[in-house]
Amino acid sequence: MTAPELISAAIDEVLQPATRLVDVLLKVKALAYLLKEDRLKGWVNLEIEGYEGSSQEAPAYRKVGVVPRVHLIHKVNGQQLINQPMAVEYLNEDLKAILVSKYVGNSVAEIEHMASQTTDGTIDLPHPLNAIIAEKAYRKDWHIHRSWQVLPTNQLVGVLTCIRSKVIDLLFELKDLGSDITLRSFQAKVQETVSKVLPPIHVGEGGVVNIAHGANSVQATNTGQDSRLNAASGTSVNQGG
Repeated sequence: MTAPELISAAIDEVLQPATRLVDVLLKVKALAYLLKEDRLKGWVNLEIEGYEGSSQEAPAYRKVGVVPRVHLIHKVNGQQLINQPMAVEYLNEDLKAILVSKYVGNSVAEIEHMASQTTDGTIDLPHPLNAIIAEKAYRKDWHIHRSWQVLPTNQLVGVLTCIRSKVIDLLFELKDLGSDITLRSFQAKVQETVSKVLPPIHVGEGGVVNIAHGANSVQATNTGQDSRLNAASGTSVNQGG
C-alpha cells in the first residue's frame, strides 16, 4: 500500500465513529514509516502505547477534570460523613489544581475501553495526602478515612475526540501534499505539516495518571517528585504506596 492509499484508507476509517481510534492510529504508524517521519512515529507510538513510563509529559489534550470526594470521621463524636464533596475551596491553588485535574497516560485502546463503561472511574488518593487536606480544609476536627477522585467517563470521551480531531487534521493536511508525498523533495513539507498539527512533546515531571476500571482491582500509588499514579475503580480496591 502506498502512502497516498494509506492516507485515504485512514481518512475513511477515522470519519466513521464506530471505528476504533487505535485501529486508525496503527495506519498512521505505518504511514509514519513510509514517510520516514520520526516525530510522527514518536507521537503515534505514545498514543498507542501510553505515556506512562515513557519520560514524556502527556500533552494538554489529555488533561481531564476530576471531582475530589472524601469519607470523613469526626475525631470527637465519631460521626461519619460518607462520599462528601471535598472542601477544595479552603486549599491553596497548587494543591487544589492537583486534586481537580489529571493527565491521563493510558494507551488509546485502554481509554476507549474505559470510555465505553457505564460508570465513572475512581482514583484513590495516597494516604499521606489525607492529613494535609484534613489540616487545611477541615480544621483538624475531622479525620479523612478515605479520599478519592471521580473521573467522569465523558472526560475520557473528550480526550478521544481531541485525538481523533488531530488525526483528521493531520491526514487531510498530508493528503493535500499530493501523490508525490514520499519523494525526498517533499520531506521538508511533510515535516512542516507534522510540526504544525501535532503538539510538542516535552520531558516533564509527574502528573500522568493510569486508570483501570473493574471489580477487585489493585491500586499502587507513589508520592514524590516524578511520581506516577496507577489507579483503579471497582469493588475491593487495594492500595499500596
